[in-house]
Amino acid sequence: MNQPMTYSAVAKGSNIEVFNADNGMRLYTLSIGSNFKVTAGPYCSGDTMTVYVQTSDGSQYLKTFSLKNGVLKSTVVV
Repeated sequence: MNQPMTYSAVAKGSNIEVFNADNGMRLYTLSIGSNFKVTAGPYCSGDTMTVYVQTSDGSQYLKTFSLKNGVLKSTVVV
């Protein structure tokens, strides 16, 4: 029986490294943009990750990514 992959993520500067939490293997690195800094997160739930980011002018956003393929799903102003 196949179980879904468990993900973990760590913010490093303007990048987020995504790992397979079961074996610690790094899967890929996501770029959140050079003008953003992570203010909270990343938070992984199932195959979705959210991260709060802020620009240099103080604008804040919530970015949501699909962890299956590393694609940005949405960006919301907070």
